[in-house]
Amino acid sequence: MAKKNKLREILSWFIVVVTGVLAGLIIQNFVIVNATVISGSMLDTVEVGSRVVAFRWSYLFNEPQRGDVIVFRFHMDESLDYVKRVIGLPGETVQIVDGRVYINGEVLLEEYVRTGAWPRNRNFGPHTVPDGRFFVLGDYRDISEDSRSWGYGAYIIRPGDAKPSWTMRSQLPHSTPTEFNVEYAFVCKNLILGRVIFSYWPRIRAIR
Repeated sequence: MAKKNKLREILSWFIVVVTGVLAGLIIQNFVIVNATVISGSMLDTVEVGSRVVAFRWSYLFNEPQRGDVIVFRFHMDESLDYVKRVIGLPGETVQIVDGRVYINGEVLLEEYVRTGAWPRNRNFGPHTVPDGRFFVLGDYRDISEDSRSWGYGAYIIRPGDAKPSWTMRSQLPHSTPTEFNVEYAFVCKNLILGRVIFSYWPRIRAIR
């Protein structure tokens, strides 16, 4: 009798553990995104090393909105997840002049932007955001690699490669002719994993 009770107890604990693991996997893969921010491109909104949670269903019935902080698969290497802020929406014309962002010719007021001691006021555009794509920037504009830089570059053949691959301007010799590539400048909606809601490490805080 005691042996049967022991087996029931072990089975009960086994069911609890398996149920917990399955629930965790379902939540992780279908409800939330757990991402670690390894760069300072979103300072001061998101600290370096922060672990953030994004809600996968945010854009199930809605489109990303300007100002949303999102997690997305980096279109130049989909094994990487990036965190940036949505700035330009489909159909809008985006231009950056001396660090100021213009949407359809009107300056965008941005209270979240951090500037450093050595500003890199990279100009951009004007370019129109294609349907189904978004223009994204990091909040720490001086150090962030984002839609401003991804789209300017050239196709080059790297050592060991059989065909040319897109390389950003910042990674090319200064004398290399460059072009603008819509495919790489803007983030496709189908690569967006969710809207960031909060960080839970190193401290709990809402992300806006």
